[in-house]
Amino acid sequence: EAAFGRIAAAASDDEGAEPNYRKVVKTNIEVAEAENGSCSVLKIETKDRPGLLVDIVRVLKDVNMNVVSAEVDTIGSMAHD
Repeated sequence: EAAFGRIAAAASDDEGAEPNYRKVVKTNIEVAEAENGSCSVLKIETKDRPGLLVDIVRVLKDVNMNVVSAEVDTIGSMAHD
């Protein structure tokens, strides 16, 4: 659960924000078992911004998650990772 909080924090937009304050950005995070049962599938939907994917990958690395495959889409202003 701590990892999900860190991912949501990474999705927040703090550009131009006061120190120690972050703009809250609606972020949906889902975790489900893959159909073949061999791994978990992590889905993140949030407003896109420069550096978002780098921040998400950094958090996943920090919590020792191994990414085997990724599908990254931006539809309008929303990132679907």
